[in-house]
Amino acid sequence: MTDSIAKQIYDAVVTVIQALSLANLESTEIVLRKVPRDRNQLFRGITVSPAFTAELTGTNASDDWGYGILITFATGTGNGYSEDIDRMTLWRENVRKAFHNKRLSTIAACTKSIVSPGESYLTKELRNNNDVSALMLRVWTRELRT
Repeated sequence: MTDSIAKQIYDAVVTVIQALSLANLESTEIVLRKVPRDRNQLFRGITVSPAFTAELTGTNASDDWGYGILITFATGTGNGYSEDIDRMTLWRENVRKAFHNKRLSTIAACTKSIVSPGESYLTKELRNNNDVSALMLRVWTRELRT
């Protein structure tokens, strides 16, 4: 059985981020999860999570779908020191550059990806933590109607 387009996109996003070899981050700390935390404990590293899907008009024969992906960054130290802030901003910058206005080459239906700030999608408790940040990635596809 073939994975859904959404699952293929999530897996591709994890693979691209792992290939960035981000400083002070093991590839095993870049994971796909339904949510970036377990109760009140964040997972250190980068968590890729499904977010809401959007639709555009498409064409007579196909639909344009925007698959939302919340990319959450957590340094895990809880101290908010400047080296953590620098590490987090470098992670964000590299991830943004890897996806913004680009296509996922492994997804044939992908037309483009857009990156925007994602903090508004985090809970208030997470937003108030200096060691947590997020980006919202929207991967647009053109899918044939059946």
